Amino acid sequence: MAVAYLRLRAGLSESSIARLLGIPYPTVRRLSRRVLEHRGFMERLLDVLLEAHI
Repeated sequence: MAVAYLRLRAGLSESSIARLLGIPYPTVRRLSRRVLEHRGFMERLLDVLLEAHI
């Protein structure tokens, strides 16, 4: 979920996300591609999760 948030909401690059989270770049790249493939769903999910947290 962190990759989805950082990619879609914060607009960070894959390399920045990898450094920030301390996970391998190939992992972030793979997850980022999946997030972007399902962007509509991920956007709605983030909306719901962030609404519930406020």
